[in-house]
Amino acid sequence: MTAATANLAPGLDLGPATRPQPAPTPNGHRPVWETVLADLQSFHAAAPAAALAALGDVPADLAADMAARDALGRARYGTPLQPFNGRDSFADCYQELLDAIVYARQALIDAGLPEDMHEVIEHEVYRTLLALAALVRAMLSGRARGEWPAADREAAATAAAALAAAVAGGAGLPQANSGRSA
Repeated sequence: MTAATANLAPGLDLGPATRPQPAPTPNGHRPVWETVLADLQSFHAAAPAAALAALGDVPADLAADMAARDALGRARYGTPLQPFNGRDSFADCYQELLDAIVYARQALIDAGLPEDMHEVIEHEVYRTLLALAALVRAMLSGRARGEWPAADREAAATAAAALAAAVAGGAGLPQANSGRSA
């Protein structure tokens, strides 16, 4: 959150979508990007050959992109992303998911995609992001009620499943040309 956003309502808690957080504090824990890259390698090693063939260079490209994001974060914050860094990682996750949702929807409007590709992005990316955001928001709500993590697991899973079913079964989105009103 920028200083300008924080000044919109000083002292007012705007909720997990906009709550300011401190700068990350460096510590001795393993950087999270290292863990994620190891997870990616593990998933890749366990994937069936047909899936690997269909993915082509995507896993290598994804790993390179992750390493680039790690380098950018280290340059921007002066430290790698580490657990226990003084920030609320679920709030960070939720805020980034909200941004991803709006960027995915913008891509559907901006890209001028062929109809079949529009449907793939809408169903496999945009709607998945909506369901993930619902799950994380349900977890944040449970935690705020003091029901985190065990007591709210079922409610979070139920909320995510309900939204996933709603978005998966919903009508297609309009394929807007520019998103601008005439």
